[in-house]
Amino acid sequence: MARESLRLDFDFDGLLFVVASQEAEHRLCWGLNRSFGLQLERKDDFLAPVEKNHQHPFPVFECYEEEHFRFWRLLSNKDQNQVLLRDFSAFNYLLIMSGEADGTIAERLLEHLREHRFVQMAFLVDPLRIKNPYVLMQS
Repeated sequence: MARESLRLDFDFDGLLFVVASQEAEHRLCWGLNRSFGLQLERKDDFLAPVEKNHQHPFPVFECYEEEHFRFWRLLSNKDQNQVLLRDFSAFNYLLIMSGEADGTIAERLLEHLREHRFVQMAFLVDPLRIKNPYVLMQS
């Protein structure tokens, strides 16, 4: 019998940053709110499959920026020895901005992130490069 597979096209309109920080998620959130003028708030944990038949809750902070029609999400990449995106296990957090963004906005945000006192390292990642794109979808 022939094997069939389903292929879904993934389209994400926004930016994905991976962030390394030694700060706790609530402190990083506070710093980003002050620095970027956001209103990130703690939401229900993001349940993600990390092992077969096992989901783990990862802390998440979200807000909607009405002025620019953007949805922001700060998501922990590591929690209690579990890693959400193994490809980026060197980074503690994912900062996701859903909405229209051109190259200049991406560069300015990345520069601003890298200059933030709570951030040791930050990179802009191509969303198509990650193996588990479900983390980019809004709840």
